[in-house]
Amino acid sequence: LPEVKIGLIPGAGGTQRLPRLCGVRYALDVIVRGRINCSSAEGMKCGFLDGVAKNDETVVDCAMRWASWASKLPPITLESRRLCNRSVPNDAEGMQNEDMCGFALQSCPPKRAGGESARATVESIRASFEVSSFTEGM
Repeated sequence: LPEVKIGLIPGAGGTQRLPRLCGVRYALDVIVRGRINCSSAEGMKCGFLDGVAKNDETVVDCAMRWASWASKLPPITLESRRLCNRSVPNDAEGMQNEDMCGFALQSCPPKRAGGESARATVESIRASFEVSSFTEGM
């Protein structure tokens, strides 16, 4: 999501996919605040990563290991991993998704001070859990 570093709303459904993958808290942090870099441990914890290469493993070997793993999964499991089929998870710390979006909007600059993009981004993330489908959120 490099576009967030220059104040653009993510393309290709990033505001719908990332909340479904990692939750609203992490999505707001990445998309609104532009915090893209994280450790592999944090990426695993929040669901951004499925795994990491072992210390003695090349990237290609790691990709081959994961492809082999995925090829053995039944189709229903693969289909359930598609983000468009997932709902936005509840926050691990117990905060309501709506409240997180409300707090994020309060911290955005006003529209007249350049906050229009940030506010539109928060509203797009809010759509990920308020509307009935992934397609409608897009």
